[in-house]
Order: sequence, then structure tokens, then C-alpha cells
Amino acid sequence: DTSIIANQMVFEAPNIVQQGVLYQVLCQHGNPASLNVAATSNLYNLQYRWYQTTDTLNTTNGVLIPGANSISFIPPSDSIGVFYYYCLISSSFSVSGCFATTSDVFTVEVIDQPTIASQGPSYQTVCQNTPATPLNITVTGPSSILSYSWVISTNPSGPTPTANLIPGANGSSY
Repeated sequence: DTSIIANQMVFEAPNIVQQGVLYQVLCQHGNPASLNVAATSNLYNLQYRWYQTTDTLNTTNGVLIPGANSISFIPPSDSIGVFYYYCLISSSFSVSGCFATTSDVFTVEVIDQPTIASQGPSYQTVCQNTPATPLNITVTGPSSILSYSWVISTNPSGPTPTANLIPGANGSSY
């Protein structure tokens, strides 16, 4: 009689231990935050592959992003829209089954850059105790991200310009 010696190795699936910010909003051509994941496993050679998908629930039919194969990925911001990304972390043994895991879906919303459509008046002379004409600004673009702050300056163009925030002046008119 001869016996056969068998070895069995048990590997744990990659375990995601850290994920970055899952949702971000930025202006077109802005600087997006890096999408990050970190995983642990007793598997050797963990591989990271980033995919773009069509919605937050779809992590099976994404499109592989060429060259996006590290723990972080910087999404593009050249097109306006809502974009979804996820990372597949796997072993060099296999990209499926217990040798792989998928991150949560990261959402990147790229919005149009706000622009000043009109402003004025830019200069006015007012007598003491006489009301000034209101200062107005009109901005086009996504209003959900806009906030207004008005400042006062006694030396706007001198060698050491000064500006002080006007408390409560936070609308498009002052």
C-alpha cells in the first residue's frame, strides 16, 4: 500500500478595510478627489481594477478603465454628468469567486462652472445719509452650490489691500 499526501491551502477572500469618499461634486475641469480602496488578504499579489458603470447598483457589467490598476483612481472631470465607479480587487489566481471582492460604488457628479452673468454697479458716489443703489450680482450655473459673501474694503487697490466680511450679507444683492 502507498499513501498519497495531500496539501490543502485555504485562502481568505480579499477584505476591503478602507474606502475613500463615496460621493463628490465638483465643477467641470476641477480637481476631483482620488477614489481609494485598501484591502487585506493572505492571497499573494492583490490586483486592483477600476470600472465605470451606469448606476450605483451595477457592479457586474462595468467597463474596465484602461490603466486604472492601483489602490487609487483619479476620475476625469472634463464632461458634465453623474459618473459611477467601482474597484474589483482580486488575486492573480482568479478574478472571480472567493478570490475577488468589489468595492462600494463611488459617485462623481461633475457640474457646470458657475459664471458671473452681470454685476453692478461697480462704482458709485453717495452723499452721507443717502441710500446707495444696491449692489447686485447674477450668476449662471448650478445654484445648489452657490453661496454669497460680501466684503468691505477701505483700500481695495493699495499696496496692502484690506477686506472685511460684512456679517449677514449673504445674498445676491447688498
